[in-house]
Amino acid sequence: MTETTIRAFDDLDVRLRVLIDGYAEQHLLGDLTDRVVMCCQSRDNVTGHLSAGVLTPALIVIVMVRPDGASMRLGGRLANADVRRGEGGIHVHTQWFGVNEASAYLLPLDEGSGGTYFLAALRTQIMAARHS
Repeated sequence: MTETTIRAFDDLDVRLRVLIDGYAEQHLLGDLTDRVVMCCQSRDNVTGHLSAGVLTPALIVIVMVRPDGASMRLGGRLANADVRRGEGGIHVHTQWFGVNEASAYLLPLDEGSGGTYFLAALRTQIMAARHS
């Protein structure tokens, strides 16, 4: 079972913030802190995986860390993104930075208020990015 909470960027688990900052630096995205529209943090209570989704007006960055320390980092432009609800979260489909072909990634979100609120904000930001 996944639990999702909406958090300020500075309140994300430090392991997730380090992954986000490193990803932004690697892909020359600059400091995301002042551009963050919304962040969510999810914990899978079965596997212990911890993940975060970070929205800016133009980008989404998704990171995940497992209890053994293994991690994953993705980011892409919202103007090219599509989302759909799937079992255990939402599938975000876009052209991820550093990847040759567009693909989808399942961002774990619960169906409670945290996950629902983040999904609504993500859809709003995608529409705004497409029209800017």
